[in-house]
Amino acid sequence: MMLRFLFGLLMLVWGVAAGQNVKPYEWQAERGLTPMDEAEAQLPEYIALHHMQFDYALENDQFLMYATIHRVARLNNTEAVQRNNRIVIPMRGVLELVDLKARAITKEGKVISFDKANLKELKDEDAGNAVRIFAMEGVELGGEVEYYYTRKMPADLFNRAFMQFDVPVKKSSLIVSCPAHLEFDFKSYNNFPAVEKSKEEERNTYTASLDAVSAIKKEEFSNYDANRKRVDFKLAYNYAKSKARMFTWDDAAKRYQGVVSERTKDEDKALAKFVKTLNDDAAKPQDARIKNVETRIKTSVQIDKEHRGEGRLKPGDDHQNQARVGGGHYTTSVWRVCHAQHFPAM
Repeated sequence: MMLRFLFGLLMLVWGVAAGQNVKPYEWQAERGLTPMDEAEAQLPEYIALHHMQFDYALENDQFLMYATIHRVARLNNTEAVQRNNRIVIPMRGVLELVDLKARAITKEGKVISFDKANLKELKDEDAGNAVRIFAMEGVELGGEVEYYYTRKMPADLFNRAFMQFDVPVKKSSLIVSCPAHLEFDFKSYNNFPAVEKSKEEERNTYTASLDAVSAIKKEEFSNYDANRKRVDFKLAYNYAKSKARMFTWDDAAKRYQGVVSERTKDEDKALAKFVKTLNDDAAKPQDARIKNVETRIKTSVQIDKEHRGEGRLKPGDDHQNQARVGGGHYTTSVWRVCHAQHFPAM
């Protein structure tokens, strides 16, 4: 499926001059602790900056995306220190880790920079996942951790940026840029500001930001992500080819259907085993049968947090006799089980 998608990307940019360089991301070279008022300084953990940036570019007949995450966190209790003394960079689908910088700033203002020689790579061959991981030195109570990394990836035509977390954020910002002949559509949710567009000769730039973003509490089985402030965006026009709208949400739905329906042999075995535990009654109304599936998944499926985002049923440990969901997407699991049961709506 990914090969088909990449082929579609090549067709998208065919005939357009490539080699458009993206300006490397930069942070403030020298700085001290982020100024905070008395209330902010008393918070257990406070994200002083959360910035996401997606720079789209055409290089050697490929449509690519340079995805940057920049974060600054103030740490005022032991739990916050433990949560931030190790940084994990997901590498699934990544072509290259283009840039990485990190530093700890002590409460006295001393800066301890990260040594890239300490960067390690971990791979899960079975799941096809990989991460880069490193430990931060100098992390302490009252200090800050700052890092950013830029990953070079195949361009994602349907994308989403979460701008709210379970920790308060002082400033949350988003930038998307692309070649001038391309245009993206954006939709902000849960009172995050609308995206504004600026146009230059060679590139379009889209920006949005919000100060003082409150924390959003995680509740078991609640739809946490749906309630977070976020921005959804997708490629809408390629004026080098035509003025017709492209990549509609119908296209996205078809692509998502393909993602959730494709399974490995191991997943098929796990799914078949799980279906046998449902005690499904075909004589009952379909909504009751779907609720039964949902209840069974929520009470007997684990979230495999190490592979969050994959949304796959996997066999559990034998002594636990549970299915595992490799990713935390209950929606995917519900769809697959209902589809296996041949519910008409599926």
